[in-house]
Amino acid sequence: MYFWAFIYYILRFRGKYDMIVDCQNGIPFFTPLYAKEPVYCLMHHVHQDVFKICLPKTLGDAGRIYGEKAYAAFFTENVPFITVSQSSRLEMRTLVWGSGNTSH
Repeated sequence: MYFWAFIYYILRFRGKYDMIVDCQNGIPFFTPLYAKEPVYCLMHHVHQDVFKICLPKTLGDAGRIYGEKAYAAFFTENVPFITVSQSSRLEMRTLVWGSGNTSH
């Protein structure tokens, strides 16, 4: 799905919209790497425990390290995050973002 999202953006959607709302579902779409439009990221909850409980150890470790943590740390420095609850906002802050760019 992530590969096809990139292809569809390049071939059909690039330049047609004013902004992108990227939904962070544990594994990101990495839209800040290729989109020209402003990106806002919607994150309903932090997935760290989901990776740990629902995936085999190797995959779970990869998801925890390279999914939300790496995405937040390296690719979203200037991307505003929107979340749906105060508890998600607090959990996002403890993950990587610090007191940074999460809105409630």
